[in-house]
Amino acid sequence: MNYFLIWLSGNFRPLLWKKGRSVQKAGPMKDRLAIPRAEASQGGAATAAAWMGTGRATGSHVSVIITSHNYAAYIRQCIDSALEQEGAGRDFGLDVLVVDNYSSDGSREIIAGYGNRIGVILKEEGRQISSFNQGFAASRGGIVIFLDADDYLAPDAVLTHLHAFRDPAVVRSQGYMTVVGPGGQELGRRLPGRSAPQGDLGARILATGPGAVVSAPTSGNAWRRDVLERIMPLPETVQGIGADTYLMDSVPLFGRVAVAERTVAFYRVHGRSFGDAVKGLNRANIAVWLDGYRTRVQRLSSTAGQLRLEPQETRWATRNWRIQTLEGLLSRMEGRRGPGLAAQLAAAAAACSLKGRARASLIVLASRLLPLPWALRVAQGSIRLNEM
Repeated sequence: MNYFLIWLSGNFRPLLWKKGRSVQKAGPMKDRLAIPRAEASQGGAATAAAWMGTGRATGSHVSVIITSHNYAAYIRQCIDSALEQEGAGRDFGLDVLVVDNYSSDGSREIIAGYGNRIGVILKEEGRQISSFNQGFAASRGGIVIFLDADDYLAPDAVLTHLHAFRDPAVVRSQGYMTVVGPGGQELGRRLPGRSAPQGDLGARILATGPGAVVSAPTSGNAWRRDVLERIMPLPETVQGIGADTYLMDSVPLFGRVAVAERTVAFYRVHGRSFGDAVKGLNRANIAVWLDGYRTRVQRLSSTAGQLRLEPQETRWATRNWRIQTLEGLLSRMEGRRGPGLAAQLAAAAAACSLKGRARASLIVLASRLLPLPWALRVAQGSIRLNEM
């Protein structure tokens, strides 16, 4: 039985749960804008404009937005990787903006050392999503990269993405992320773990709903600004959901996704790579995740409506095996009737690949047939909710 549980849970959880999605406290925003390091005041906007230049850049001007929270050990390598991109200043314009979320580990002193080479927004409260929103609002690039502060870019990442955006129909460019340890040693894996789909993915998303396609984590993507402006700002009050997942869901409805078969960034696994959310499944956690998924459905439905496409909200929920599994577990915990086995297996059959369908079916069966503590343990290691 233990071997069965280990196989189901897999070894990938530490690769997919990090970035402090649950560790940052919520609360009203009390932010100081500093670009570079100016106090929030009447002059703050002028300082931002001076750093960014006048007007809104388009085309081959790229903004790299780094979101940080207590990553002093890694943020220097992250910032350097953005500033030292091949071709910067020659083949494309580049600005680097760091959004620091109340770091207290010396990160801000490191950031200050870059002077006016970077823009800085210092936040005192809020979640990662608010960092995305504020960083995007302050940036000006026609192409935008969101970079987690414990990751770092490959030297030719921007050039790789810009090559994809030569096709005007491309709205998102994705590469692969090589997984590294705390010291940067390569661990022989990459994300996503299987080939990612590319091209026109809108029909697949409309048929299946949020999480319909395999995507690289945050730092492996670049986005067209004019499309992001149709979707952002993102909702900041919902827990249990990563900022990038909203973009993964909605952006492909606007055009094509390009995939580069090469490494564009490095995904660091370290002692803080686990989110608090996966330390244990309980009724509260499941309720938070289900609420996050419902919010994703609402956002995707709204975006589809903008484009006069027909959303299928009920279909999306019934065809998502993770949601069906969580609903079943929650019903077991509350002693009520939940989704039927046939509905859960039908949702598992809608998974992206043959291997995924087999794995999903086994997890569904385990969630129903094993004693509840064991079923929760299987689900905890196997249901990667940031992919929902």
